[in-house]
Amino acid sequence: MRPIIKDYPAEALADVKSDTSGEPAGHTPGLVAADPEHLSAAFAMLDGKTYGAGDIDIEFTIQSISKPFVYALALSDHGFDSVLAKVGVEPSRESFNRTSTVGPGLSGHH
Repeated sequence: MRPIIKDYPAEALADVKSDTSGEPAGHTPGLVAADPEHLSAAFAMLDGKTYGAGDIDIEFTIQSISKPFVYALALSDHGFDSVLAKVGVEPSRESFNRTSTVGPGLSGHH
């Protein structure tokens, strides 16, 4: 039996490739410069194997998707209680790109 994960990235792309609605984001230079025709999907398995399809050899900016990875790394390095003492987990109801000043130990809620 062939593992399904090998084919899954190509199948996922086939499901979404035809949707070209919307406009590219224009709030950061990395997104402004991105070619909206590029599309890829990739999976990295716990055993180190990777599977991908589409434009997988083209560099791209990860923008806000980096946040859950950084949060997970902080939890791993410092523990739940220590991280929650410094970082709030509730939505702020502010624009995601709002500029604000937050002091050490504050959650960022105003």
